[in-house]
Amino acid sequence: MLEALPSDTTEKDDAVPIVSPRATTVTVSASSDRLTRLQAAFHVAPELQLFVDERGYVLDANHAALAFLGLPLDALLAQPLSGLARWQQFPELADWLRASLAGDRRTHEITVLDGETPRRLQFSCWPVPAGSAEVYRISAADVQQTDGADVPVAVTRERAATAAALEMLRVAEAQFRAALDAGFDAFVIVDPIRDANGVLVDLRVREANQLAAEQAAQPRDSLRGQSLLNVFPHSRNTGLWEQCASVLDTQRPIDVTQAVPLPWYPHRWVHRQILPFGMAVAVSSRDVTDALTERRALEDSEQRYRQLFASSAAMQIIIDEGTGDILEGGI
Repeated sequence: MLEALPSDTTEKDDAVPIVSPRATTVTVSASSDRLTRLQAAFHVAPELQLFVDERGYVLDANHAALAFLGLPLDALLAQPLSGLARWQQFPELADWLRASLAGDRRTHEITVLDGETPRRLQFSCWPVPAGSAEVYRISAADVQQTDGADVPVAVTRERAATAAALEMLRVAEAQFRAALDAGFDAFVIVDPIRDANGVLVDLRVREANQLAAEQAAQPRDSLRGQSLLNVFPHSRNTGLWEQCASVLDTQRPIDVTQAVPLPWYPHRWVHRQILPFGMAVAVSSRDVTDALTERRALEDSEQRYRQLFASSAAMQIIIDEGTGDILEGGI
């Protein structure tokens, strides 16, 4: 449950969760680790690589792409590729991108200066398996002259290797989604959006599981790209923004159990975990109202028992039947 009221948060090192996580947490971690490794390989690849949606808005970019575009990742996310200053230096790229997103699979070459040395890049655009979402991978390989013929360096890393990598990514994503949907927690991954000065101005949903979509009362795919606080409006003034900002700034996870009353559910409590996830944060929430109510009922019952036991005029002793040790005593 992602809506929350302000309360004292406790960093993960000091937190005592009310409800133990299910075994699916291990599966999520394993799938998440694999996905993280694939993301790391993408970001350090020597070829320029970008992921965009069907509108041409940037979803991710590797280091080579950031160097070509001359912008940090935070300034690129959710921005139209054709609207970037560097991209606009090559007007023909805008026409090529528009045609590529419409299904044209022809490549396009441009010449750029690397210092004083001309450098030719061959751009290609291919759809990527990503569930029901439309995602496209844009890559650019250096082109060299060989006996009068233009040959892309490494021939786009070989189509077979590319297909294998995309299949690995598809399988990892499928496993990751299945693990998320198997748990009891609502789960979202959100990307920070910052202004030109680096100030956090928005948190946008990158991924969400089915339970989070049900709580938001929206189709799962429609959550992507939306502001977190628009998706979960009851969290607007309840501390979720501050918690996510803290994790982004410190890279230290937060684990907190807090009261989260809603107009139709006034005595509600949730257990929330917010974890750093690369440059993003992962937020999971679970309703623990029943568990907390049961625990408090037991504590209240024990307290009443102790008061009655202590105030009794008769001598009372409780001993362990097996060992004979005195467990409680009152006179």
